[in-house]
Amino acid sequence: MKKILLINPKSGFASFTFNEPLVLGVLAALTPDDYKIEFIDENFEPFTYRECDLVAITSSTSAINRAYHIAEQYNKNGIPTIIGGIHVSYLPEEATKYFTSVVVGDAEGVWHTLLKDFENNSLKKIYENLDFKNRYIVAPKRSIFKKYKYGAASIETSRGCTGSCDYCSIHALYHNRRHTRPIEDIVKDLETIDKKVVFFTDDNFIGNFRDKDRIKTILEALIKFDKKWAAFCTLDIVKHPDLLELFQKSGCVILYIGIETDQIDTLITIKKPINKRVLGDLSLKDCLKIIHGYKISVMGFLIFGFDTDQSIDEMYLRMERIDKSGIDWYVIFLLTPIPGSQIFFNLRDENRIIKNNYPKDWEQYNFTNSVFTPKNFSPEELNEFFIKTNTYYYNQKNTLKRFMRTLISTKSLKSTTYLYLWAINNYSNVRGYWHMKIFQFFVKIFLK
Repeated sequence: MKKILLINPKSGFASFTFNEPLVLGVLAALTPDDYKIEFIDENFEPFTYRECDLVAITSSTSAINRAYHIAEQYNKNGIPTIIGGIHVSYLPEEATKYFTSVVVGDAEGVWHTLLKDFENNSLKKIYENLDFKNRYIVAPKRSIFKKYKYGAASIETSRGCTGSCDYCSIHALYHNRRHTRPIEDIVKDLETIDKKVVFFTDDNFIGNFRDKDRIKTILEALIKFDKKWAAFCTLDIVKHPDLLELFQKSGCVILYIGIETDQIDTLITIKKPINKRVLGDLSLKDCLKIIHGYKISVMGFLIFGFDTDQSIDEMYLRMERIDKSGIDWYVIFLLTPIPGSQIFFNLRDENRIIKNNYPKDWEQYNFTNSVFTPKNFSPEELNEFFIKTNTYYYNQKNTLKRFMRTLISTKSLKSTTYLYLWAINNYSNVRGYWHMKIFQFFVKIFLK
């Protein structure tokens, strides 16, 4: 029996242990039963070499060098190596220098062919699956995830995004389209989940409300499973109280929302019309108050370093303003030109990317380093801003403050519990705080 080793490499700057790496479960599901499968998630354990017949890895840009390093160890022993993921989908020629084969696009539709070629010693350099008409979404083989203690089960109801944000690369890969999964398949998948928490990995769970009735049908089906769930969503959910009510009824506890900025001029520049429309009518504080009214917490994504950011001082004021809006948790990102994004092409054409010794410099494309020259301040100033804001807003006092604020604003112990369950699974720097240790003790009792 041939053995396939599935690896999720660690990016080096965070520990993502909240939810399962879905794509590797999909590969396991696509693999015939006459293969033995071993799964390694470096967020839980460091990789050590082990015997196998085939290696398959999925990787983000920031983890790509780690993936190349792992592949090198097998290449020198003549073991075929396969890689997929959004980074190599944009840069397949780079990846072929380190891997036997590269999967461009989704694994469904090419994995069976790839395995046949492997069995016949005829692996191709590139396997491409970008035909949108024939796309389909496979349920993962969840048994491989039992090896580790993930906080939530991963599931997807759709793939792709209809947006066109300049800093994002997902929509370009899917040609600004979104492929939806049959509802009956989603329900069958939910039946296989034994965890209390479900994380919808869709790029945008509500899909810009293109099919609102479909969303309602999924949520109504979800009610009978008595799960708590979280998902990526857009700020315009505040305009749909009927959905928010159903979110609450079906067990929603966290919404992950790309806030980016509260400045209208920047939202126009980066092509984020959804936030522009919403924040043109409501303040961010008002939006959060609406969502909190349904006992749902908000985890926001913030980006700093846009050309419209006039000064470092202005960014400090923006950070303070957003914090005071009542947002429950946030991830502070520095603008990073990820391959495939319009920002990448713009900065490259303007010769402003300073970390361009590829592939070595890809490890710095982790949203925590300035890899380009900003318009109105230096890269060093932007890096200092990141360090200072993270040190201040994630210190013990402010972490506890947000914890209590979430409890008060949502009036929900459950939403607060699951938000901080996410935090301790992804933020190693807050895990050791005394109040987080007390919190973890009660979480174990609460979630039994």
